[in-house]
This record gives sequence, C-alpha cells and structure tokens, in this order.
Amino acid sequence: MEMIRLVSEHAILSGTPLNDFERALLASENPAVDETTEKRLRALIGSLIASQKSSGQDGDPRSFANAIEWASEGKWPYVVAIAAAEITGSQTVEQVDRRVYSGAWVIGGCLVVALLIGLLALLVHKLL
Repeated sequence: MEMIRLVSEHAILSGTPLNDFERALLASENPAVDETTEKRLRALIGSLIASQKSSGQDGDPRSFANAIEWASEGKWPYVVAIAAAEITGSQTVEQVDRRVYSGAWVIGGCLVVALLIGLLALLVHKLL
C-alpha cells in the first residue's frame, strides 16, 4: 500500500524505521495497539503530513493526505484511521465496526418468502 510505503520512507528519514510488526499494524483493520505504539505511529504520521504541507506537496494527488481518498476504498486500514485522526485533530483513532451477516439469515428469509408464496397459492387455489 502506497500510504505505508510513504510512512516507512519518512520513518527511515527520521532515523526511526518501522519494523515488520508496525507495518503489519498499519495495514490491518481494527488492530489492538498499545498506547506507546499508537503514540509513535501518530507522531510519525503527523510529522509526515506536516512535512508535506510545509513543502507544498499536500496539493499533489499522490501525497500522503490525499491518498486517503483512494487508499480507503472499501477498507479502513489503521494507517488511514490514524491519518484521518491527525488531519481532523481527533484525540481518538476511529475503528471500523463492520457487521458480519450470517448466511443463515438469508436462508431463513428465503424460507419465509417461499412459505408465504405457498400459502398464497393455496388460498388462490381454494378460492377458484
């Protein structure tokens, strides 16, 4: 993912490269993150955003902040959540609450519809 690459490059330039665990955290949705790691990643991402703003790169569609628009399509990786929190000035990183629907509900709904159609057909047959 482009955003993680940009953060990783910025971390190297800052003298504190990301480790594999941190890269995996940034790529995942709703990770369990300890406070120290979250503070480090937020500071790093905040620094990257500020750096791009001060150098005028924030107008570039491929800049880190603008990457949120195309990097978060259908997903909400932690790197996007942190960036959104830093840009909006939020104290908390918004996690995604995805609902998982079971196929049992779909099957049950189809059975109810089939039963209603059958009862309607039986009622129409008796009336004729």
